[in-house]
Amino acid sequence: MADEKKTGSQKMNAARATGGFSPQELKSLVASLRRLKLKPDVIINGTPRPDLIRGSFTAPSPGAAQEGVGLVLGIRDAIHKPLRLFPKGTPLPDNIRVEFEAKAANKVKG
Repeated sequence: MADEKKTGSQKMNAARATGGFSPQELKSLVASLRRLKLKPDVIINGTPRPDLIRGSFTAPSPGAAQEGVGLVLGIRDAIHKPLRLFPKGTPLPDNIRVEFEAKAANKVKG
């Protein structure tokens, strides 16, 4: 018996099962940012599997900002836009706002 060809909707459903970010990984990212007290403001787009994450967080020190940036850059299978850093306070910054955006390299098609 010959192999049956998949229909377009079957291919799309298969891609949705594996494409995009893992929802558990993104929940873990937001929880980690909160645990570090970095005041995250994150938007996660895409259903049923997220394929875009954008947001910002405010860090009380350069060291905390570095930890937060490490978490954001640690997202697997992500294509990152350049991070934007905004130090607040003069003459020495007392807060650093970090804005980020990443899209899934294995984006859901369909």
